[in-house]
Amino acid sequence: MTRDRLLPFLTLSGLLLAGTIVLFWPAVHGEFLRYDDDVYVTENPAVRGGLSWSGVKWAFTSLHAVNWHPLTWLSHMLDVELFGADPWGHHLTSVLLHALNAVLLFGWVSCMTRTLVPAFLVAALFAAHPLRVESVAWVAERKDVLCACFGFGALWAWCGHAARGGAPRYVAALLLYLLSLLAKPMLVSLPFLLLLLDRWPLGRQERRPARTLLLEKAPFLALAAGVALVTLLAQSQGALRSLHEIPLWPRVLNSAIACFAYLGQAAWPSRLAVLYPHPGAGVATGVGVAALAALAASVVAVLRARRHPSLASGWLWYLIALLPVIGIVQVGHQSHADRYTYVPMVGVGLAVVFSLAQVTAHSRPAAAALVAAAVGLLALMAPLTRAQIARFRSTETLFCHTIAVTRGNAIAHTELAVLLASQGRADEARSHFDEALRIDPGYSPARSFLGKALVLWGRPAEAEALLREALERDPAAPRAHQHLGMALQRQGRWREAAEQYELALAREDARGAEVVRESLAAARRMDGDADGARRALEELVREHPGYPRGHLLLARALLQAGENGEALQRVDAALRLQPDWVDAHALRGIALYAQARFAESAESFRQALALDPRHAEAEQGLRRALERGR
Repeated sequence: MTRDRLLPFLTLSGLLLAGTIVLFWPAVHGEFLRYDDDVYVTENPAVRGGLSWSGVKWAFTSLHAVNWHPLTWLSHMLDVELFGADPWGHHLTSVLLHALNAVLLFGWVSCMTRTLVPAFLVAALFAAHPLRVESVAWVAERKDVLCACFGFGALWAWCGHAARGGAPRYVAALLLYLLSLLAKPMLVSLPFLLLLLDRWPLGRQERRPARTLLLEKAPFLALAAGVALVTLLAQSQGALRSLHEIPLWPRVLNSAIACFAYLGQAAWPSRLAVLYPHPGAGVATGVGVAALAALAASVVAVLRARRHPSLASGWLWYLIALLPVIGIVQVGHQSHADRYTYVPMVGVGLAVVFSLAQVTAHSRPAAAALVAAAVGLLALMAPLTRAQIARFRSTETLFCHTIAVTRGNAIAHTELAVLLASQGRADEARSHFDEALRIDPGYSPARSFLGKALVLWGRPAEAEALLREALERDPAAPRAHQHLGMALQRQGRWREAAEQYELALAREDARGAEVVRESLAAARRMDGDADGARRALEELVREHPGYPRGHLLLARALLQAGENGEALQRVDAALRLQPDWVDAHALRGIALYAQARFAESAESFRQALALDPRHAEAEQGLRRALERGR
C-alpha cells in the first residue's frame, strides 16, 4: 500500500473498528443462553477449567458437541481464564473479533481491488447487517467470528502473495487458513474462492498458466479435505440427519429455496430467528423447482455479464461459500440459519458494491449518490441490528421472539418449555410442551424433557409412563433413558434406575455424560452396590478429568473405603479445577485428619470457613483437629 493511501486506510479502519464496537456493544450485556452455550461453556467441565495442558489435549482430541474445532475450545478456555463465569467477557471477545473481522475484510478487499471507498462500503455493510447478530451475540457461535478472523487474514496474506510473490506470504496464508479451519470448517471452500479471485479482481488467469494457479492451491485443498473428513466423522456421531429422515430431493429443493431466502433476508432483514424449522419431506416442490430454475438462470446471466466481472465473481463467491452449509449434507434441524451467511454474504457485498461502483465510475454526482445511499442504508440497518441484539439478551426473549416469527416450531417451544420448567413456571412450561407435541407428535425431545419436568414437579410415575412411551416411539430418543432413570430413582427403584443410566451411557452421542455417570454411581450406592458405585466414579474421573464433582465424589468413596492417601489426591485434583469450592476444602480437612495430619487438617477447615463461615462440617472438623493437635 502506497504512503498516500496509508493514512486514509488507517482512518477508515479506525472508523470501522470503533463503529462496529459501538453498534454491537449491547451484546456485551447478554446472558449465557441455555441453548448450546451450556454445551460450549457453562456446563462444559473441560472449558470451565480454563487453559491447561489437559484442556489443550482435550480440545484437539475431543469430538464434543459433535464437532472438531480445537481452536474454538481454546478460545472459550481463554475467556474462562480471563473472565471466569461472567458472560460479559465472553460476549466482549466476540464483539471485538467481529470488529476486527470488519477491518480485515476492508484490508484484503482494498488490497485486491486497489480501492478505498468501495472496499470500505463492503466491509461496513458486512459489519452492520442484522444477519451478523447471531454469530456475534451468541457465545456458542464464537466459531463463526474466529473462523472468519483467520480466514480473512489468510485472504489478505494471499493478496500480498499474489501481488509480490514470495514464500513467506504464501506460508502465512496457508498457516492462517489452517487456523481458520481449526476454529470452524466453514471455509473448506477457500481453495475454490481463491481461484475465483484469480479471475476478478486479481486478473491472474491472464498472466499465469492454469496449471500453476491450480498447483499453488493444492496445499490449501489438502488442508480443507483433511478437516472436512474429521468434521464428517464428528458430525456422524449424532448431528447428521439420515436420508430416511429427510430424502435427497427435499434437501435439494430446500437448499435452492435457502439460497434465495438468504438474499431476501439480506435485502429485508425482518422476522429473523435463531431457528427456522426444516420442512422435511414436506417442502413445496413447485416452489423448489421455481427456485432451482431462478438459480440456474441467475448463474447463466452472471456468467454472461463480461462487462461486470465483479457481479459474476461476487455471485459465485456467495454460492461456493454457502455450499458447505446449504443443507445437502443436513446437520441439525434448521432449514437455514442466519449464522451461515457470515462469510457467504461477503460475495453479495462485492457483487453489489463494485458493480454499482463500475456503473458510477465516470460520474462524480452518481458516485456521490452511491456513497450517500450506502450511508443511508447503514443508518437504517443500525436500529434493526440493535433490535436483533436485544432478542439475544436472554434465552426467554430469544425463543419468545422465535416462536412469534416462525410457524410450526416444535424445537423453539420445547427449548422455551425447558427453560420455564427450570424456573418453576410449571403451567407455562406444560403449555409449551403440549404445543410442541401438537406440532410434531413424533418429536421425542419434547416428550423426554417433559418427562424430566414431571420428575422435578414430583410426579415420577406420570413421568415414567410418558418416557416409556417416548422410547417406544423412538428407541434412540435423546435423554429419554437418563430421564427415565431419574423417574425410577425418585420412586426408590434403584436397580432399574441404574439400568436406564447404563443405557443412556451406551449412546455414543450422549450429552452430559458426566452427570449420567454421577447418577449411575448414586443409584448403585443406594442399591447397596458399593463396588459398582466406585467403578462408576472411577470411570467418570477417567473419561471426564475436568469435572471437579467427579473427583470429589470419588474422594468420598475412597475415604469410606479407608484409602485416605488416594482420597486426598482426588480432593486436590478437584481443588485445582475449582479452587474456591468450600466442600472440597472441608473434605480435604477430613482426609488429612484421617491421616493424623491435624495441623494441616485444621488449616483446610479454616480455608473452608473463610469461604463459608457457617459450614457445619468444617466447624466440627476444625474443633476436632484443634483438640487432637494439642
